[in-house]
Amino acid sequence: MKIQLSRKVIADAILHNNETAVIGGDRMGVFVWPDGAAKISAVGRGTYYTGPEIYDPESFVTTEISDDTTRWWHEAREEGIKEGRIRDVFPDELTLEERDLIDEYADMYEDVWREELRYLVEVRLESDDGSVETIEIDWID
Repeated sequence: MKIQLSRKVIADAILHNNETAVIGGDRMGVFVWPDGAAKISAVGRGTYYTGPEIYDPESFVTTEISDDTTRWWHEAREEGIKEGRIRDVFPDELTLEERDLIDEYADMYEDVWREELRYLVEVRLESDDGSVETIEIDWID
């Protein structure tokens, strides 16, 4: 089977899932239908899906996925404190300018992380019924 996916959307879904481990929320999944249609969407709790197999977005990349933007934000804050650009206060006491500096650093870190991801061109994924399917991926960006 061959499907089409977006690298950007897969990376966003991975980051979203890492964040949900910290703050909660519905995880993202890659929905793949038997006819080769694929979509990345939230996997709702208590919902029964008929037709698609649902895979973890991390299945489509090979790089170790352990980073999340919450950690990057805290690292950016600590770095700003060391450099004297940000005060050593509780996060909710930061000024808007200080928050912008932190967000800028975290965004830069996220861009570097995205470049390090290696997107697979073929994956072997196991379905709920135990069968293994080989899926070719046509990256559209």
